[in-house]
Amino acid sequence: MKLWKKTFSDPEDSPAHHTRSLFVCGIPMANVVEEGVGGWIRTFCNVVCLEFSHLDQASLVPFYGLSPAVSSLRLDYATAEVFDLICSFPLLEDLTLVALSPEGDADGWNAPLMSPKLTGTLSLWMFGRTCFIVRRLLDLPGGVHFSKIDAMFSDHEAKSVTDLVSKCSDTLEKFSIIYYPLSAFPSVPVAGRYLTSAHRRRFVWGTFP
Repeated sequence: MKLWKKTFSDPEDSPAHHTRSLFVCGIPMANVVEEGVGGWIRTFCNVVCLEFSHLDQASLVPFYGLSPAVSSLRLDYATAEVFDLICSFPLLEDLTLVALSPEGDADGWNAPLMSPKLTGTLSLWMFGRTCFIVRRLLDLPGGVHFSKIDAMFSDHEAKSVTDLVSKCSDTLEKFSIIYYPLSAFPSVPVAGRYLTSAHRRRFVWGTFP
């Protein structure tokens, strides 16, 4: 950190100032981030595409509102704390969540007064945790307005996906699904539910084994 400041004494000359895409992997524990890495990472104040990976037991608080320009966010293997991070980016359009853990989720989560735009692509690869994600998204006061949804889900998660599609009824243009387990086809009632919900869309695509 000291070397970074010495080399780039003028923040506008720093590579961080001009960085538009940032990938953060393996964030340290909360106290380490706040005392050291947190100050350094926040110099990336103009990032548009932000990606986190392998965040188990790490605090995301120091990254809230990292860059007001963030429009694309991807998180792999994170915790429920991620929703406060999501809501700290008002211009966020595209969201990808992979294997998010529901541990620590509380029914009394206080949704913010304002929520991101969420007008681009939503990709959910949750392996049995889709219901938890959808519940949180539908709690946002500004609603969801995605134009494209890519989702992997099983039979017991079909209703949550249907609710999500319905909430995006005025904006959704493409709906792509992968049904699992890969050795099974979705039942007729399940297929009917999400297809009926998307019948007004211009394009619906399903991937089945």
